[in-house]
Amino acid sequence: MPELLAELSKQQVEAREGVAMLFGSADENTDPETTQQVGAFYQALLLGVIALWLFDPAKAPKGEDLAKAIQHVASTIGS
Repeated sequence: MPELLAELSKQQVEAREGVAMLFGSADENTDPETTQQVGAFYQALLLGVIALWLFDPAKAPKGEDLAKAIQHVASTIGS
């Protein structure tokens, strides 16, 4: 269904912008490319958490778990 795929692709631009703004990582002054990159990161994170929750809600990572993991990974980049 090429039409459906084209529409979903178009909607991704708006969805990424929206999620980046929702989490406070972008605003109307943020470079559009950066907004899309940050939004894609959030989408990937959210979709992964949703998948994990579907497998086992009790073991899915919580927000605090993800925040600590991101801080740790960020601190080790370039080390």
